Amino acid sequence: MLALVFHQCFTAGYHYPLNRLNFVLQILSSILLVIYQAVTLGVNLSELSQFSKNWPFMFPYIAYRLPRRDTWTLAQVVFFIILESLMALLAHANYIQFLMLIFPSKLERSLIFWMLGPMALVQAGMFFADFAKFNDFKTIDLADALVNICDASLALLYTSGLLIWGGFVNWRRAWRTDGSTAAFGIAVLVVAVCKTVVSFVHIAYDRAYWIRLLSATFTNWQCWLGVLVVGVGGHGDWRV
Repeated sequence: MLALVFHQCFTAGYHYPLNRLNFVLQILSSILLVIYQAVTLGVNLSELSQFSKNWPFMFPYIAYRLPRRDTWTLAQVVFFIILESLMALLAHANYIQFLMLIFPSKLERSLIFWMLGPMALVQAGMFFADFAKFNDFKTIDLADALVNICDASLALLYTSGLLIWGGFVNWRRAWRTDGSTAAFGIAVLVVAVCKTVVSFVHIAYDRAYWIRLLSATFTNWQCWLGVLVVGVGGHGDWRV
């Protein structure tokens, strides 16, 4: 994600004039994801350090679910849940706004907003289920299932939107060989497929919480590459 933030900073002079709202959503989403990853890594490393100092002086084989309701203070739990929810919501809001730019008619924008927006809100809201008791496994498992299903559904719809735009709506410009448009197009499709596969795998392996970070990372990369394809391809007037 740090690499993506650097890329976004280097292309800010091109991206910001193209569409200010999209640029702000992308940079905020990436920064929040970097902060979330740093917090998660710091917590895990701290706990591993504690494990190594006690018998049997070895690391656990599985990563614990965060936040740790049994050991964290209420302030720590609230901070982590809000950070996690905002990270997911901004990533999807970023992509939904991008789709509304490449499908600019009033009907298309309304369909995109009302089909994808509620799922993004549901996914972000389910993170607040972590306020339940740490041993309330039914509530936690149901929330995890809804998060994963919404994420997989959104990933499939994002990929479908890109394929429709690049394969039918604007295929002549999307696959131009000048300006590296076709190269960026191939890259965004590869990332989109990876994102979709990872999201559906996470439904089956819902205890592998690290997949959630990987999925969010793919979402941010996919949107940034998509902006490059559409911007270089010269699709319409994006300026706000």
